[in-house]
Amino acid sequence: MKKVLQKIRFSDEIGILFGGILILLRVPKIIIEGRFWAEMGSNYFADAMNYSWYQPFLKNQDGFYGIYPRIAALIAAALPLRYAPYADIGLALLAQLSLVYLIFKSGLLTESWHKGLALLLILFATPSNEVWLTCTTIHFHFGAGAGIILCSPTNHKIPKWGLRIYLLIIGLTGPVACFLLPLFWLRYFLDKDKARLDQCLWLTGAGCVQFLAVLVSLQNQTRQVSRDFSHVLPSFAVRHIGLPWLGYYSRYMSTQLVGEVFWKQGFWYGIIALALAGYRWIFAEARKTPAILWLLASMVVISLLSSAGQLSGIGSKEMVLMSVENRYGFAPNVLLLLAFLLASKNAVQVWRRRISMIMVSWAIVVGFGYYITDSAYFFHGPSWPEALKAHELNPERPIPVWPEPWVIKLNSTK
Repeated sequence: MKKVLQKIRFSDEIGILFGGILILLRVPKIIIEGRFWAEMGSNYFADAMNYSWYQPFLKNQDGFYGIYPRIAALIAAALPLRYAPYADIGLALLAQLSLVYLIFKSGLLTESWHKGLALLLILFATPSNEVWLTCTTIHFHFGAGAGIILCSPTNHKIPKWGLRIYLLIIGLTGPVACFLLPLFWLRYFLDKDKARLDQCLWLTGAGCVQFLAVLVSLQNQTRQVSRDFSHVLPSFAVRHIGLPWLGYYSRYMSTQLVGEVFWKQGFWYGIIALALAGYRWIFAEARKTPAILWLLASMVVISLLSSAGQLSGIGSKEMVLMSVENRYGFAPNVLLLLAFLLASKNAVQVWRRRISMIMVSWAIVVGFGYYITDSAYFFHGPSWPEALKAHELNPERPIPVWPEPWVIKLNSTK
């Protein structure tokens, strides 16, 4: 099988095109009718329609600064209402493809078949429902992009100014990429590479703006951060031990971890301990492949800080149960699965390489099952064309968007 895969050759451009097709095919209704998801319609697009073009860029949303969805909303506001969602969809597609581009051009992987597997791991990483083709949650893709840049060599094929602009944008679009700033600086001090310093400076510049935005939000209490961290470890287990290998069936794991039957909790915590021991065995030789260490470190940092920063008002039990589908596990799982892929390629012991490849293959199978499963909550909602017709008959009526009950309230229409 491996010899067959090694014979596969395709250009980077073909791989990126194939990735774009897979992204678009998952939910055809979004492409056919158009869709705004949650805050992208109710806040970002509504702000772009109701205020001067520059005013929304001075606002925080959900406790952080998000320049990318603001740009998407500004473009959407310049289009006729019928086609406005396609600005969001188009820019979200570009952002999702940026991960594929980074994998193909960063030099992290050199062989076509490894790049192809990485493409599938990225597109089938779980949980992806809440981050699919929307700029609302695109900062989680950007967080994964920052992790890929951190672990990749600096002698890559990415244009220097293109990478700088990318780092600036991902730092100004949510805090997830900025979580990795300490690791970026640590790698620079270890490597003494001028290219690493350049990456640090650009991401730090954006990070300072993001840090101030978060501080202001916390001061004004526009974002309430949970102070109950009892959910962090069980959520971590569900996201990174359950989801990659069990997919939707990890719901059973989450319900048992927060259940009241002591022996069932103990059983699953025993499984978690064994799984962590297995991870440690597979990655025991990671010191010989620094990229694996940086991927794993990025995964842990993003996962723990994202969990700690979840909105309050949701109980710890609910946070664990929601881990199966909510957005917080996506970026860490992309980085974790890429670490397994590198282990399958670079581990010294044959059995470590083989088991890592089995894990990678199984993750793709599970992820594909997740990819093709229809989610009633995430992939169904009001028809945008029909919602516009109702709005035209009564301009005072809010325009419903996905998921219900989110709506867009416009002061004026085009």
